[in-house]
Amino acid sequence: MEINNYIKRRIESINLTLDNILPRNSKVGEAARYMTLNGGSRWRPLIMIAAAEMYDKDAAKKIMPNACSIELGHTASLIFDDKPSMDNAYLRRGKESCHIKFGEDIADLTGIFLINYAYQLNLGNKEISPENTIKALRMMGKSTGLDGLVGGQEKDLKGTKRNPESLEMFYAQKSGGLYALAASMGGILYNADKKEIEALVNYGKNLGVAYQFIDDVLDVIGDQEEIGKSTNMDKNKLTSVHLFGVSGAVNEAKKIRQKAIDSLSLFGKKADTLRYLSKKIVKATENKLNLSNNKNPQRINTSYVSKNI
Repeated sequence: MEINNYIKRRIESINLTLDNILPRNSKVGEAARYMTLNGGSRWRPLIMIAAAEMYDKDAAKKIMPNACSIELGHTASLIFDDKPSMDNAYLRRGKESCHIKFGEDIADLTGIFLINYAYQLNLGNKEISPENTIKALRMMGKSTGLDGLVGGQEKDLKGTKRNPESLEMFYAQKSGGLYALAASMGGILYNADKKEIEALVNYGKNLGVAYQFIDDVLDVIGDQEEIGKSTNMDKNKLTSVHLFGVSGAVNEAKKIRQKAIDSLSLFGKKADTLRYLSKKIVKATENKLNLSNNKNPQRINTSYVSKNI
């Protein structure tokens, strides 16, 4: 299928760029390479590239540093998320988490380095006008700060009271922040207008929420070997599975994914790649769930509803 070849080519370019730009001359560089190059779906840079290609068919080469900066920010968030002070996860992408492999000190430095390097990559890209770079970095700060990733993570850690509406709102920060950043930056770098940026933000936020709902299910009934990360990390939190049950969370994820797709209506056929990616992202996560169920068939009908609701 042509779109699958498109995704394959783009991922190859992203991986090659990441391999070329990440340092090799220090323990922090080694840890950065270990965490960034050790698998990963590359959905976020793919989304940025697909959004930018609505404005410039040759955007992939021009904004590759910007797209890779999103992946570095995402990797940093995983490093911090896995630490004992947060999820205390020992497995990431099928291998030891950064703090297990390199120690907490190097893990901290690696996360900080990757965030700083993400900004450096944006500032160093001469293909983009300084004005648009500044706009993109403002969006990066907002999407990863208290209005986005950090704010959502704080609510997650502190057990903010949740109902279906509040859960979706804070997932839009925690998980949707980087997806929204990826999509909107693709437009910002090419002078997208206010309505277009708003549509891309809504697309990304809803897509991130849909992804998180499926990820909640995986945390409960997923097989650790199949999904490549520690499971049962959210057993003491209220998640979409607590609120809707296993099958309900999957159904809700599909509804929210459709909201993401509907956000793209003003772009017409130009947004077909983004529409396909939204389906692919949720489907890929569902596939992990199916693999887990096939390996552990007794878990297929698992019902997991919180007694605290």
